[in-house]
Amino acid sequence: MNKKSFRPNRMIILVIIFMAAQLACSLSSSKKTDATSTPGSLPPPTMLPTRTPRSTLTPLPLATNPPPPTDTPMLPNAAPTPDLTAIAESQATQPPSISPEIEADLQKYGFSTSQGYLGWSQDQPVPLKLETYREKKFEMVADGQNFTDFVFQAKVTWQSAYGWIVCGLVFRSEPNLERGAQYVFQIGRGAPWLGKNYWDIEYNNNGNWVSTVTNNVYNSESIDDANGASNILSIVVQGNQFTPYINFQEHKIASDSNQPEGVVAFYAWQESGKTTCTFEDAWVWVLE
Repeated sequence: MNKKSFRPNRMIILVIIFMAAQLACSLSSSKKTDATSTPGSLPPPTMLPTRTPRSTLTPLPLATNPPPPTDTPMLPNAAPTPDLTAIAESQATQPPSISPEIEADLQKYGFSTSQGYLGWSQDQPVPLKLETYREKKFEMVADGQNFTDFVFQAKVTWQSAYGWIVCGLVFRSEPNLERGAQYVFQIGRGAPWLGKNYWDIEYNNNGNWVSTVTNNVYNSESIDDANGASNILSIVVQGNQFTPYINFQEHKIASDSNQPEGVVAFYAWQESGKTTCTFEDAWVWVLE
């Protein structure tokens, strides 16, 4: 074979060898990479452009529905339940109301409602019943208040089977009505030696008579002495002076200084039989 025909074939062979060598190197490099890679790992992902994260939303608390109100059955136009205790306390601190009758009676004694205040007024009749020989009874009124200068008035109805009876008003008394010092403005009937009726003001102490403040016992045409009759007794007390009225008729003024103040009460006495003295429409006006 001559040299000219051999050269082209030689070049082809060299190219083939070079390409085979390149392929071998490429395969060798691929095997090395596979040997160092973690089995089953994927090629790193292609990184996408970074996105701006959304603002974090704070969850709102769930609304808690309040329990439905308990229905209280109400009557149509029902008024609220009154506070009875508060009402009673309020009434206890309020002064008694002044009736037109009290105002009119005060004027008969020369006073008006601008001169003092109503210290007490009676709300129901008080009967004092007697059934034994020389029995007497008291009934303290006006809540046991002490009074100094005042007008004390009551309507007194007397009823008895027979005998000598007395009904009256106690004033400026010590709290012990049975034994304490006190004054008594009284009317009586049925005592033969005193006439068909009489009145006086006495000073008593320790359950006994001490003196007759009026200096005497008097008869009066102002007294209705019929059985079951009513008489209005009033006593105006100012300082040491006592002015008695029977059915709005002024009687002899008396004076005494033994008792400057005290409680007021109703009084009944009988010699025998059965007697009832009933007191009603009573009141005390405090003078200032």
